Amino acid sequence: MVPVLLDDSEMQRISMRFLATSWGRRGPEIMVNNAFMALPMNFREAAIWHELGHIHYEHHLQVEFQDQSQLRAARISAIQNGEVILHETQADRFAIERVGRDAVTGFLAHLLKTRPRGGELGWNDIGCRELELRIATIQASDSRVPA
Repeated sequence: MVPVLLDDSEMQRISMRFLATSWGRRGPEIMVNNAFMALPMNFREAAIWHELGHIHYEHHLQVEFQDQSQLRAARISAIQNGEVILHETQADRFAIERVGRDAVTGFLAHLLKTRPRGGELGWNDIGCRELELRIATIQASDSRVPA
């Protein structure tokens, strides 16, 4: 069991728009805010299953990234090469297997549409490019995965 906690103040403190996974001394927790709760149910399910995919694959325990700055650098490098890091594709596939391709791509498209834009080299534009790549990867993936 992974608790899902509604915590607007913590989400604002860590600058997350909808949800985040944290690793406390009691194990993983998924935090959401009121903006997340206002999303359509299929988007919320897709997002929660994506986060559970990170937990399932134990991405937090993998030693290839010693901290968040190394993970961020790897994500930026992959995006600049037109790719998505394995952590994200694994978590996306985990969610697709549970709620379907349409729910996951719908949620990602919503994130893309509502993400603030920044300067050309800013994190928001890099994040938008990553969302575009994730959507394209899902759309090009094996058609045996349910829509």
